Parts: sequence; C-alpha cells; structure tokens
Amino acid sequence: MNKNTIKRCGATLVATTVLCGSLPYQALAWEEETIKQWENVDILKGEQTGAFHADAAIIRAEFIALVNGMLGFTKESDSVRQYKDITSDAWYYHDVAKALEAGYLFGTSSQEMSPLAHITNEEMYAILARIAKTEEGSTMLSHVPDQTDIATWAKKA
Repeated sequence: MNKNTIKRCGATLVATTVLCGSLPYQALAWEEETIKQWENVDILKGEQTGAFHADAAIIRAEFIALVNGMLGFTKESDSVRQYKDITSDAWYYHDVAKALEAGYLFGTSSQEMSPLAHITNEEMYAILARIAKTEEGSTMLSHVPDQTDIATWAKKA
C-alpha cells in the first residue's frame, strides 16, 4: 500500500470517527473500548488532567492531535511561532507544529490558530481534503443537503 493510500484511509477513518459522535450512544457500543485502545497507543490524548470526554464537542487542537496520532506525523514546523494564541508550553503546541509541517493546517488568520475553538464541519472536511490530497471541487455540492450554508473558503475542499 503506498503512502497516499494510507493517508486517504487514515483521513477516512478520522472523518468516520468524528461523524460517529453525532450518533446515539447506544449505537456506539465499541466506543469506550476503542477510546481506551487509542489512549494506550498515544493516538488519543485527554485534557490536561488526562480525562477524556467522549460526549463533548471537539476543539481544533484535539482534532489536530487525533489526526497526527492516527497518521503518525512527527516532523514539526517552526512557523508555529507566528501564531500569537499558541504558547510553547501549551499541550497542543507540538501537534500544531506537526500539522503545519504536514501542510494540512492553516490558521484562522495570519496570526491566530484558534486551537481552543470548537472545530466546524467545514474546517474538518477542509483538513481531511488536504490530507487526502483530493482534487479541488471533486465533491459535487449538489449532493450536500446544507450546501448553501457552506462558507466560500470551504467549498473547494
């Protein structure tokens, strides 16, 4: 299996995992066991105290950490220093640096990353499209029920 196929499979797995969060709890009997396995192999990390809240909305930093863990990104970019809302002692500092190096993450502005903001569907899909290196505009938006609500910047992804 080549590197791009692995990245696409990983991106699909991440998307499926995040989207499953909207299903009723009873439909996710495997959830607790899977979360424990991911924590044991450092794919998934909880908050600073180590607690993981499966029913809470996911923030940008958590999603980035999940993606990096699942896809094994390890190289870091120094460009993380340009973002004023990220300090070197933040738990997500190294994950943001890895995401920037991997090329799948952009700031919410030239000086802000907004790591503690809840991630939107648009942001998540744009990240996954960058990872999978999908062709811009390859998804037909006519099949997306809320297509009129998609921000202009996210439509290509």
